[in-house]
Amino acid sequence: MIGPLPSPRHEMFAQAVASGMSASKGYALAYSRPRDGATRACAARLLTDANVKRRIAELRDEAAEQAGASLRVLIPALEERARAAIAAGRLREAVDVLKQLAGMSLASPQPERELPAFYGDADGSGRLSKQERHDSSRWLREQGHALPRISSDLP
Repeated sequence: MIGPLPSPRHEMFAQAVASGMSASKGYALAYSRPRDGATRACAARLLTDANVKRRIAELRDEAAEQAGASLRVLIPALEERARAAIAAGRLREAVDVLKQLAGMSLASPQPERELPAFYGDADGSGRLSKQERHDSSRWLREQGHALPRISSDLP
């Protein structure tokens, strides 16, 4: 850990780039200059500075650690919400929670998957018929989610 850079402008530039801003925008912000060819050239030169590179990497690593810590708290909470929704027979809610969970996984991002089209729910209650519960449970298992089988005695 090298900590903040001695130059406040270099530090502001490193923080801007680490947060996802382009180098030229970060340079323009740090040095209060308009974005033009000279700004892009100076930003490119500053990106080659070893200390700036290390600081950007350090800031990105810290952000990744914080994001991982947040996920380690959020994922169990979402899993519990999904299990509670399944237990209560609210499979649509469970599918929505599992979609959120899939978007937050610590693994590499998965391409967005199309949810199967469910039928029924004509009364607007949000409850699924026995066939719809069976279809949605089967689809979730096929997608790799370890869910308990839904018993036929649920309403």
